[in-house]
Amino acid sequence: RYIEDHLETDGHGQTLMVDGGLRIALATRNLPLRQVVECITQGSIEQTCRKLAQSLRRDFRLSNPRIALLSINPKAGDNGLLGTEEQEIIRPAIETLTTEGIQAFGPYAADALFAGNDYTHFDAIVAMYYEQGTIPFHALCDGPGVHYTVGLPLVRTCPDLANTLPLGGKGVADPQLETLYYQYGRYLLIASSRPGNLPANLQGMWHNNVDGPWRVDYHNNINLQMNYWPALPTNLTECTEPLTNFIRLLEKPGERTAKAYWGARGWAAGISANIFGFTAPLEGADMSWNYNPMAASWLATHLWDYYDYTRDAKFLRHTAYPLMKGCALFCEDFLWQKPGTDTLTAAPSTSPEHGPIDEGTTFTHAVIREILEDCIAAANVLGTDQTEVARWQKILQHLAPYKIGRYGQLMEWSRDIDDPNDEHRHVNHLFGLHPGHTISPLTTPALANAARVVLEHRGDGATGWSMGWKLNQWARLHDGNHSYILYGNLLKNGTADNLWDIHPPFQIDGNFGGTAGVTEMLLQSHAGCLDLLPSLPDAWPEGSISGLRARGNFGVSLSWTGGQLKQAVVTSGSGGMCHLRYGSHTLDLPTHKGRSYTITLSQGKLVWH
Repeated sequence: RYIEDHLETDGHGQTLMVDGGLRIALATRNLPLRQVVECITQGSIEQTCRKLAQSLRRDFRLSNPRIALLSINPKAGDNGLLGTEEQEIIRPAIETLTTEGIQAFGPYAADALFAGNDYTHFDAIVAMYYEQGTIPFHALCDGPGVHYTVGLPLVRTCPDLANTLPLGGKGVADPQLETLYYQYGRYLLIASSRPGNLPANLQGMWHNNVDGPWRVDYHNNINLQMNYWPALPTNLTECTEPLTNFIRLLEKPGERTAKAYWGARGWAAGISANIFGFTAPLEGADMSWNYNPMAASWLATHLWDYYDYTRDAKFLRHTAYPLMKGCALFCEDFLWQKPGTDTLTAAPSTSPEHGPIDEGTTFTHAVIREILEDCIAAANVLGTDQTEVARWQKILQHLAPYKIGRYGQLMEWSRDIDDPNDEHRHVNHLFGLHPGHTISPLTTPALANAARVVLEHRGDGATGWSMGWKLNQWARLHDGNHSYILYGNLLKNGTADNLWDIHPPFQIDGNFGGTAGVTEMLLQSHAGCLDLLPSLPDAWPEGSISGLRARGNFGVSLSWTGGQLKQAVVTSGSGGMCHLRYGSHTLDLPTHKGRSYTITLSQGKLVWH
């Protein structure tokens, strides 16, 4: 913002990468071309400045550049400068740049020139950030964070995309592209969902018009939720803060919506929301596609996930549980006892964007089941609301169960009307398989098989985001080779040449679904255990991934060779029992906070060292 205030541009900027920050060429009104370089660094200032010097000469083609060097900090007020950073950044930067043959001038000289609108003395203006909390893009490839390799050494530089794209043009597997796409999803979330900002919307934050597809809003019937699927398991906990704040923003208007539309306690939100607190159902002559009272309850499950991954009891008590409880109360009042039975059902309800209005869709019941189970677990952790816990447990006992239809499929509606030739993009009724936890090959094998039939009927194509969702669902079914088919189809048929997901048009949730799906192929923790390499495909016989997170506040790094687990390193963030699973092998590991444990397969058993 400081640079933009002082350099009036004509809008012909370019953005490129420099040491994890942005390199920006800006045309000003005073000169045909000025260079503004923004460097973000976590590590050595000297190392960053050497890269900067190389870039100024190589990329900007400045032979003997003179630069104005600033240290920008948004907490410092209007001028963006902090006195302490003169010592921490500017002086060592000037010394390093001088040894590299670059004339660098500190912030006070530069600020004086800004005041006079005199840029003629400089070839470049450099703004340097030093933020411990910043995770630049290069750090995803060769610094802290998640490292992901498949049959290749760790990818430390971006591949030559000119020889790779259009995607799938060669018709051969490209492990380097698969690796890049995975990390690119993390980068997009880092860039579009930072603490203090709004959550990532349908286009993340990349939109070039006043209005756009779907009003560039927040779709609550999968799209916003999918944006945050990779955040916790791929070690981007901070990126969830904007989502949490957005959910809190919806609560108070959602209480009015719940009371006005359904006469219910708690709070609710519809299929679409915005930053102004819109929570009502969308209006329309046909409500069958957009009627989704369970949208808020789905969002609230993300709050329990945050606790489950971090074990932050303070967050659970003061932020998550009150919001979750409000959704549970709404679900209680929304349910209807079917006449002549003790069955509770959601009527009326829909399978969002697909099919008729029903007396109790599988999707709606699955979300209710998920939020009630999460609330019971949360209340037990906090030692509170045992009266409500007993009531919620009774509701779960009488909630309409999952049903298997005449084709062996998991039924989408209360009546067996599923069409095996239906290839609709939405697979709402598989919510319990993913992102929920109430269907699993480990705990409910018959229902898992019925979910498989649904996926077979729906096919391996669809929009980008839909293939991303089905990738996650196949991974939850422990079918690595079919998961890999979906990953390949997502890359070939659901991705633009710049790696953005296409609906079409551009819709960023597919990128996040892809990254989350690959993570699910390599590590799952929703079924009460850390399931190692549960969906490893034959196409990835060797590889490694490090820095993942799992429920229970565990850090996990994995390596494999010959399609078999080589080693897992589990770091306990909170202590307690860690239940491990690899194939048919299990291990119960008592852990201590802060300790790391190496797990290998020896003589047909999982052992730890």
